[in-house]
Amino acid sequence: MVSRTACLLIALAAFLAKHVSSDEVFVIPKAPDLADQTNDNPGHSQRIVGGTESYLGEFPWQGLLLEQLSSISNFYRPFCGCSLLSNTWAITATHCTEGKTTSILYVAFGIFDQENDLDLSDLYSLLSVYDHPDYNSVTSRNDISLLRINGAVTFNSVIGSIALPLLNVSASPGTTCVISGWGSTVYQGTGSSTLRKADVPIIDNYICNSWYNSVRITIYSDQVCAGYELGGVDTCQGDSGGPLACKNSNGTYLLEGITSFGVGCATAERPGVYTRVSDYINWIGGIAGKYFKKSCSVI
Repeated sequence: MVSRTACLLIALAAFLAKHVSSDEVFVIPKAPDLADQTNDNPGHSQRIVGGTESYLGEFPWQGLLLEQLSSISNFYRPFCGCSLLSNTWAITATHCTEGKTTSILYVAFGIFDQENDLDLSDLYSLLSVYDHPDYNSVTSRNDISLLRINGAVTFNSVIGSIALPLLNVSASPGTTCVISGWGSTVYQGTGSSTLRKADVPIIDNYICNSWYNSVRITIYSDQVCAGYELGGVDTCQGDSGGPLACKNSNGTYLLEGITSFGVGCATAERPGVYTRVSDYINWIGGIAGKYFKKSCSVI
């Protein structure tokens, strides 16, 4: 008989994709090929400036996190992003969900234009929200939250899940990854109606710390930075909780990070900071694993 622990490991192994790291020397990328899209406004943001418009289905795991503003109305406000892990689980940032009642939170997937494509039939309510118990709003550590979806999301050509990395296996510095979201395209601006994307390289934590220490912010090992030395491309307000996705050696996208915070948006030497998902594989499995079937099917 397969033990519960073995069942969890088997299921996780089937769910996770292997990510191969590299020992190549990392050269700090100065700037993207978007010379006219820098933004030098300072200020601590919740954290896509630069980049381009995506297309429907390009990132099938990308979701919207919404809150119902009134129990007697059908008005739902999108305020953060999330990523679909399976047809019953999504993941976002704790700073998006902390203090909010589960009954007013909803998720939606398969959306490109949030102002024109979103319909009530696209919304899924949540059964549970699991904020990380050690989330720290000052340091932004452990900024990760699991969302248990009420019902099963239907997968199709534009809706699907993203794989998780292996425990403690992260993308190497210099790896080009992709960010996506409906957030502001300029600092303190309004959100984008359509889903936008941008390529950003992973930045070594030592280098990222040397930049952020000047404003007395520490980047910890469970956080990862992505962006350019001169700025120009970044996540911004409204992108919080959304994905930083990196391809592994097989070309499979893995959820490298969850959009957490930054100083301003696309500011020089202030790249976006993301929760490093590979550090939380056991935590994710410890919660979602409770709902694995005895047959060891994945979540």
